[in-house]
Amino acid sequence: MLDNGASPFREPSGAIIFRCLAAAIVWVVAVALATAQAMPPRVFATAVDLNSGQVIEYEIRPDGYAIWGDVVIGTAADIANNGLRLPEPLSRSATAQDADKKHIQQNYFGRPLWRLPIPYQFADPVLAPLVELAIADLAQKTVLSFVPRTTETDFIEFAQIPGSTSVSHGIGNGGGKHLIEIGDLVNAAPGRYGAVQHEILHALGFAHEQQRKDRDDYIDLHPECIESSALSQYTTKYNTVPFGAYDFESVMHYRSTEFSTSNQCLTFTVKAGRSATVNVPNCATHSIGQGCGISPGDADAVNYFYSRQTGFDPNQHGLTGSWYEPATSGQGFALEIFPNVSPGTGLAFGSWFTFDAIAGGAERQRWYTLQGPVATGQSNAVLSIYRNTGGNFNAPPATGAQVVGTATLSFNACSSGQLTYTFTDGSGRAGTISLTRLLPNVTCSAKAPRATNADFALSGSWYAGIATSGQGFMAEVAPSIGAFLLSWFTYAPNGAAFGPAGQRWYTAQGAFTPGLRTIPVMIYETTGGTFDAPPSAGQGNLAVGTGTMRFLSCSAATFSYNFTGGSSIGRSGTVTLGRVGPAPPGC
Repeated sequence: MLDNGASPFREPSGAIIFRCLAAAIVWVVAVALATAQAMPPRVFATAVDLNSGQVIEYEIRPDGYAIWGDVVIGTAADIANNGLRLPEPLSRSATAQDADKKHIQQNYFGRPLWRLPIPYQFADPVLAPLVELAIADLAQKTVLSFVPRTTETDFIEFAQIPGSTSVSHGIGNGGGKHLIEIGDLVNAAPGRYGAVQHEILHALGFAHEQQRKDRDDYIDLHPECIESSALSQYTTKYNTVPFGAYDFESVMHYRSTEFSTSNQCLTFTVKAGRSATVNVPNCATHSIGQGCGISPGDADAVNYFYSRQTGFDPNQHGLTGSWYEPATSGQGFALEIFPNVSPGTGLAFGSWFTFDAIAGGAERQRWYTLQGPVATGQSNAVLSIYRNTGGNFNAPPATGAQVVGTATLSFNACSSGQLTYTFTDGSGRAGTISLTRLLPNVTCSAKAPRATNADFALSGSWYAGIATSGQGFMAEVAPSIGAFLLSWFTYAPNGAAFGPAGQRWYTAQGAFTPGLRTIPVMIYETTGGTFDAPPSAGQGNLAVGTGTMRFLSCSAATFSYNFTGGSSIGRSGTVTLGRVGPAPPGC
């Protein structure tokens, strides 16, 4: 019998480990050498962009394509023969919507936007599960629609590109086949299809967020941390006008380690004083450059440019809230949409908080109300403009509304719209106001079915009853940022005798947490502004009191107030409020 433990024919265990390790090292070295021999060296070149005059460094792939980051900008031969013109992203014109539409349709290649639904096909069917997730999410969150290609001439094709990151062949609809190559490094786990959506948005006409013309107001670049071959991808800024505010949550924003010389050396940092909260729903990544999917801001931008084909549905309570034009900050609108008052038709009601044509104190405050039908399938709503005068602060008499003009209200996304107005009161006032949502969207969406939110459902119009009819409140709850905003249109104490000069309006703000129904607020009075004009040096917003809003139910509330300054100083009391119209869905 052999003693296996002492057999002279067995190597000591340490020797076995040494032999295995040596073999592994030989195998790794062999693979590395084979890979190095199989992969040709990377080739880079530079050219001056004829559109901007900026020097662009790009990589030349073995197949002859010129790659700039994750965008194919042509072939090396084309650039050598014809020069380089970077494709321009979609641009929002500073003029009215009709001119804007013409501008974006001629924005690049002289071709229109993609026509919906967008045809697509697969060169590599293995990509289908991941891509289908990505486009289904886009279709759910935006007005976009997609359809498998049959014979369409303009379409998107998805192909696999081994050993590389994903790229889009150009920005926007260039006509014919638009190729999107999906790298095999893309994480195919559910909820991580952001890399695919990133390339689709390039195909739709969107560039990287950090290449916006206003980029330097939000981030500081650190060129010393950026790979030299990628430097122009950061330093380049497009002169086109992007939609919406700078979006740190955007799926089109680079990570701060993208093309970094090391993970410890950040390519950019957020500018001091800027907030860069990243909280995309159902995403575990809370840093800039999240790859989970489009942000609410991305969805709004897509809807802005593409809703003109489908019409943005204004018949939804989600559009309720505070709207303003940044250029005329300090005045704005509080809107409520009562959806489906009759099938397919709702009612828009709004309060317009502004000033007289001559700046002054509180006696130069002016407010108007607007009202008219909104219909599913019609993006424009024609409203009447009303003026109420002859009232007293939180006291009778009830006041009647006099028609003083007409307005056309339209929305092209959940956070953007436009109001065109014409006054018929002899003032000759007429104009167009671009509207931006003041607080984040909660339940608005481009398509049904739409989400509900019990907190946001408290938002809308509230009044104290028939005795003081003609004055009231507009509330808005923004649970995602913990904010509550109240607008109060009323009159001066004993204001009945002063006509338009007797009008007064206040705003109130407070902190909010989900489920909160008693909300302390600070009351403000804004004076010194001029009707539909940028703020003057004399315009100011003064804290004039405190208050408490108590929601007793979806249709009953109270507001207690105490004025310690302003034109209503010394006034205090409690207003019992009822909801104007039915409670919205979800309340």
